[in-house]
Amino acid sequence: MANNYKYLLLHIVIILLLSIGIVITFFYVYLPNTTNHGETVEVPGLDGMNLKDLETFLDQKSLRYQVNDCTYVKGKKPLTILSQYPKAGTKVKENRRIYVSVTAVSPPKVKMPNLIDASLKNAQLVLQSYDLILDKIKFVPHFAKNAVLKQYLGTKEIKPGEYLPKGSLINIVVGDGLGTAKVLIPNLVGSNISEAGGILESLQLEIGSVSWEETSSEESGTIIKQKPSFAMGDSIQKGHIIDVWVAGSDPKRKSTSNDSIE
Repeated sequence: MANNYKYLLLHIVIILLLSIGIVITFFYVYLPNTTNHGETVEVPGLDGMNLKDLETFLDQKSLRYQVNDCTYVKGKKPLTILSQYPKAGTKVKENRRIYVSVTAVSPPKVKMPNLIDASLKNAQLVLQSYDLILDKIKFVPHFAKNAVLKQYLGTKEIKPGEYLPKGSLINIVVGDGLGTAKVLIPNLVGSNISEAGGILESLQLEIGSVSWEETSSEESGTIIKQKPSFAMGDSIQKGHIIDVWVAGSDPKRKSTSNDSIE
């Protein structure tokens, strides 16, 4: 009986020792080796570095990366690191993933707002809200003081709703309120529409709506009617608009149709 008790006690002691050995081996040998316990590296500063150089650089430090966000920043080269997490100087385990934010390759696009007839001050606020930049302001004789008459992207007149990159430079034509000065109404009938703009600009007048008359027998592009109509000696305020009717079909509409077929 005593021998059986000693034999059982011996087995219990052996089992306890084995259990303790397994626990010690797991926590102090296996776990440190599989989790790199105690082996850390310092996160380097990545701000200003280009993304194409990042992988090689982090590989040398036993780290990885993942792009978390892209933001367009005017004046910064595309794919430049803007921020990182964890921050530089943080101690992390080897093979840790570093999350970075980089500059976008191209700016996002926005719709061009309608500035026509808006006040100059309001136009400035609207452009700012769309992340567009008011570049040049041209004042022309017009009875509507500080009213926006035309809007341009560079030298090209741009319509509301057209897409353009954020940060684009917008030029506007604004009335100076001095539309009381008068000029003689020019006779545009018989002139080509391409010439009309230059004629009106020289007189400080504006071309208004252009209506195309496909049934006219006149040569395409010829102005066949104007409003106000020409009468010898009649005058009009500077900055006023003249609407015209033109023989032929609108070339812009033709261009749009061809594009849609392609």
